Amino acid sequence: MAVSPTPSPADRAGVTTAALVLALCFALALVARGTVESFTTFLIPLGEEFGWSRTALNSVYAVYALTAAAAAPMVGWILDRWGPKRLYLLGIVLMAAGLTGAASASALWQFALCLGVLVGFAYIALSPLPHAVVVSRWFPHRLSSAMGVVQASNGLGIFLIVPLAQLLIAGAGWRWAYAGLALLVACLLVPVSFAKRATLERGRAPASAPARDEAAAAPPASGASDSPAWTLRRALGNVSFWCLFAMFFFTSVGNFSVVPQMVPLLVSTGVPALKAASVFGVLGTCAMVGLLGYGWLSDRIGIFPAATLSYLGSVGGFLTLMALIAAPGEALLWTFVVLFGPSMGSRFPMVSAYAARLFRGPNLGRIFGAICVSQGIGTAIGSFAGGLMHDYAGGYRWVTAFALVNMLFAYAPFVIVRVRGLH
Repeated sequence: MAVSPTPSPADRAGVTTAALVLALCFALALVARGTVESFTTFLIPLGEEFGWSRTALNSVYAVYALTAAAAAPMVGWILDRWGPKRLYLLGIVLMAAGLTGAASASALWQFALCLGVLVGFAYIALSPLPHAVVVSRWFPHRLSSAMGVVQASNGLGIFLIVPLAQLLIAGAGWRWAYAGLALLVACLLVPVSFAKRATLERGRAPASAPARDEAAAAPPASGASDSPAWTLRRALGNVSFWCLFAMFFFTSVGNFSVVPQMVPLLVSTGVPALKAASVFGVLGTCAMVGLLGYGWLSDRIGIFPAATLSYLGSVGGFLTLMALIAAPGEALLWTFVVLFGPSMGSRFPMVSAYAARLFRGPNLGRIFGAICVSQGIGTAIGSFAGGLMHDYAGGYRWVTAFALVNMLFAYAPFVIVRVRGLH
């Protein structure tokens, strides 16, 4: 019977440092995602004050998503050249500036500039994109689980910050609500300033234990063994790259045709505004649990089975949401939350773990940034199309049907990967 060696002081220090790095990434992603998704609580007050259509308001979210897509390769380049600490500081300053500008905005283009361009670039700098690179250096053997923890912060951020934004709007108005969110984001400067640049960049020394997650055990894509380090140009010629790209794209189109409108959608079914924001927050909590669970599952049963379960949850959730719109009721409302919540965003840790193993090397940041471009494009198309269909049809039935079809398309790349043996 093998006896596990006693961890040395250096090993214990490495574990502590890895946990602190993970906690920092968790906090950054929590505040960034919660702040971005609070946009749904501002749709009704902005529409009432300025008389803008849902298409016009969702165009702000589309600008944010397109900016994030365009910024992803640049953020990857900054991450590879300047390191994560400088990137995080830049993102915090830009997000706080964008929210402060939104608090005094009065024209649609001003909201597009502040919430679309500034917050869009800032979010991608604080998003799981750079965290995936940083965490991959500290958790080489449980990367899906570690990324599940980071991505779970998105759900907790939605749970905490979306209802907070609704309370601020109800108590002080939407302008002060944006000012309060700006102050919250600025508080992140403290832990990032104290983080050591070398710690974030160095990573943990390789452990003797073999990697056990599926991505680590997966063979490299065709032509990857005994070949030069991955470059973006070389990755663009790889089938796995485009499978991951397509998965992110269709998943984002499906999710974000509905998610930015979630609070007004629930209000349209008779749910009070504060309760609707709280339900959206509960969705975030379910997402946090799901991300941890799916990250754990993908390390143990494989990425493909875990992805299959997550897409079944998304499809079931959208079917339930369609039923809720047709016949509102508490049972359908909470069934939707239970089905859709755990699957919301659950694919990211699986894909990021696989990408980190497949395209490991000095150019991982820009390669993964290129993959994440599809998220921004899909989010922009989904949010704009969702608003357009709402205004055209006068409701949300076509929006949810559109989301459902895109989720089916999103699952196809995983099937291709499975059939071709690229996983």
